[in-house]
Amino acid sequence: MLDANASVIANLSFIADPFANLTTAQGNAIIAGGGTYTPATNESSVLVKAAVVEELGFGYSRPMLSRETGDLTAGVRAKYYLVKLARNAQHQTSTTAGGSQSTLNASQNYTSSSGVGLDVGTLWTAKRYRVGAWVNNVNKPSFNYNTVDTTGYANPTVIAQLNTNGTYDMKPQLQRKGHFIRKARTGSSMQDWMPMQCKMLWAETSSGQR
Repeated sequence: MLDANASVIANLSFIADPFANLTTAQGNAIIAGGGTYTPATNESSVLVKAAVVEELGFGYSRPMLSRETGDLTAGVRAKYYLVKLARNAQHQTSTTAGGSQSTLNASQNYTSSSGVGLDVGTLWTAKRYRVGAWVNNVNKPSFNYNTVDTTGYANPTVIAQLNTNGTYDMKPQLQRKGHFIRKARTGSSMQDWMPMQCKMLWAETSSGQR
């Protein structure tokens, strides 16, 4: 089976650069009229990340075991990913001098890369029920973001935080699903997705876990 889909993901995080506290000596000097206090440049910023993911997948399954109580089927799905990533930062305080950057916009340059993901799963089919489990992206494909332009930044802690988590990781995800059948009947429209002919869906449950 061949299929294709696309998705767009964006998230925003805040990088805090606390203002330095006034020291006792500075305070006493100001009170005595012999000193001034000029706050240091604050570099608190908003970091925006965006990802555009295009996916083309091909799946294959085959029977592995057949018993009177049911049949076991195993399958695998290979996915080709084309991923476009971008991230940018913007100062959020008026005390910042220079280095201000635009947030993501239509003219933003996205880094493009490709990779392969792999899903594996099994399905048990019996007369009155059907249960399956599969894991998405068992090979943990990972893609790199661009390096954030830190021109105008001076605080090494803020600079380091802006460029942490520089990868877009597709973590393995476990999913489970089940169908329960109440009774058999003729002429059911569900025979295409059910391995036994002419069944009626009674209930369905599913869950996922990362």
